[in-house]
Order: sequence, then C-alpha cells, then structure tokens
Amino acid sequence: MEFQGIIVSINNAFFRIESYMSGTKNEYKYFGFIDNFTLLFIEAKKSENFTYENCKLIGEYWKLTEQIRVSYDKSDFDNTDAYENEMFCKDCEEIMYLNWERIEDFTAFSTPDEIERKFSITDILNTKALPPQQNKTKTDKLKAPVLGLFCGIINKIGIDKREETESANIYCERICVKYKLLYTDRVRQNYNVNETKKLIQELTEKVLPLIDKETKKLIQEYLESKQPPKQNLYA
Repeated sequence: MEFQGIIVSINNAFFRIESYMSGTKNEYKYFGFIDNFTLLFIEAKKSENFTYENCKLIGEYWKLTEQIRVSYDKSDFDNTDAYENEMFCKDCEEIMYLNWERIEDFTAFSTPDEIERKFSITDILNTKALPPQQNKTKTDKLKAPVLGLFCGIINKIGIDKREETESANIYCERICVKYKLLYTDRVRQNYNVNETKKLIQELTEKVLPLIDKETKKLIQEYLESKQPPKQNLYA
C-alpha cells in the first residue's frame, strides 16, 4: 500500500472508532492498528516520505492514541456499551499498546505537543502544518541529565506524581510536554539521576526560569530543604 493510502486508511479508522465511542455509529469492525502503524513507520522512513509534514502528522497521531487510551481506560466516552464489542476492545488495546510500547517509533519522527484538551481526528485533518523553525529556543540548549533531574524532582515532591502503571519514558515525556521542554529518550535514561551540585546549579539557572512561578517556588523550597543548616559561628 502506498504511503498516502496508509494515511487515509488510518484516518478513517480513527474516525470510525471515535464515532463508535460517541454513539453516532452503531456497529464496529476490527481494523488492526498495530499492523497498520507498523507499516506506516516503515514507509514514513523512506526518503520520499520523510518530510516535515509527515513527521508532524505522526506526532499528531501519538496525541490521538493518548486521548483514546485515557478515555478507554477511564470509560470517559458516551457509548460504554462498546465494551461488549470484542473487536472494538481489541483495537483499543492495540492503540494502548502503540501509545505505551511504541513511543520510540513515534518520537523518531516528532515530539507530540502538549495535550490541553480532547483530541480528535478532525484536528489532524483541519490543521495546516507550520514550516520548520530554524531558530533554536532556550529549551533546545538544555541537556538530558538536567531534564531527567527535573522530572525526578517533579515526581518526588508530588507536583505531578508518576502513576503506578506509567513507565519512565511516558512520564518524562508527559512532564516535558507539560512544561514545554524538549524531550528525548536520553531524558528518560537520566530519570532520577543523582542530585549533584552541578546539575542543581544548571536546574536553577536554566530550567526554573522557563516554568511557572508556583512550580518554581515548590522546587526552590525543596532544594533549600536539602541544604545543610548554617552553623552559628558566634554561638
């Protein structure tokens, strides 16, 4: 199947599963998301298909799998009778597998943007991709160890706790997306890295200025609590 044919097939499959979840469609037949996405990843890496627009599109697909994963896991959709349809459940489980276990296949093409609302296939079809940006931002200069430290502290002090079923790479990417920081797999590799003086200084100087005031305050209080008490030389 040609690349554009795969895209059309996947778009239609997402539209059908969303329609079934909302109750606007009364029947559902198995699609096979794993096989189709595996084919998509293979074809997208070919030189003629490896374009900015296609990489951006694959990143948008990841956001959609995340939304469906959460909705399916928490029964957050109208047609809850859909759970009785084995083919629907099988496709949803495949979407969950793609979202959790194939994250590196997605991030090889694009880092998903922050999910601020429920995402739909119509967003993908109606969005015009922006041209590649040449200017590097401050987040591009941040190194993985300090971002791994940041994610670890966010979890440790309870600002945004990592769920028991959430893998380290999913959690670190979610935190980086939330705070608009650049995620790579090396961030996950440095998750819970030792809190060295050098990394704490880099965190204070380069990361904290980029985040919201409340989170910054909580992290500063945590870092201050780790400092040894000052001795009174005149006691």
